[in-house]
Amino acid sequence: MILHAVYQRAHVSTTRTGSREATAGEIEPRLLAYLRRQHELCLLPAEALVLDVAPAGEPMAVRGPVLADLRAGGGFSITVQVRGAAAPGDVLASAFSTVTAALGEEPTAVTITKGWALTVTADREIELMVTDGFGSELRHATTTASTVVWDGGDHVVSFAVDGGPKVVSVVVDERLDDGGSRVAQGWAFVPATLGEVGGAEVLIHGGTVQRLIVHDRALLTTEAIAAARAMLAHVHE
Repeated sequence: MILHAVYQRAHVSTTRTGSREATAGEIEPRLLAYLRRQHELCLLPAEALVLDVAPAGEPMAVRGPVLADLRAGGGFSITVQVRGAAAPGDVLASAFSTVTAALGEEPTAVTITKGWALTVTADREIELMVTDGFGSELRHATTTASTVVWDGGDHVVSFAVDGGPKVVSVVVDERLDDGGSRVAQGWAFVPATLGEVGGAEVLIHGGTVQRLIVHDRALLTTEAIAAARAMLAHVHE
């Protein structure tokens, strides 16, 4: 939990005119040392790692983690390592549950389906879709995967969803995907109404997926880059 505490401290800022502002001087040495170590040693972030499976292209079903409630400021990250080719409409991995209420709430007469999926778009980008089953939905896709991912080699795509500032970002291999003209410098907004997603059996649909990792927090961009390096370095060992 050291990283979490340092991460929180790094986001504390001087309040000016009701807004939060952070300066480089506020970032603690422990956080900088942690990030430098991740970068230099190509380490897969271990804190809050709740799922790590390597289907190696084969279909697989595993018990999935309960994802954080974004309304409460939680977050999560989903990282996938792919190899080979994929066609538009392919589902790489998904985790949906059908229930009659959100977690902690009384059952209702209405049935909802909530969860998430990684799919291939018509433009051969990789898209993360998250829904709480009550009409709120997040869709965020890469803009660079179509040109670099499907060359037959190994590539890593990592989505980070942060319920604090309500933003989502994606790293493709070792680069932050800037989102093209759709988002601002790589960060898109998460709908403020998007709530609890829960947990469900994770279905990995085989084909191109070599490894799937889920963290119970939003990875920093530097951590996502380190994760990609660690996963790709393992391939070339």
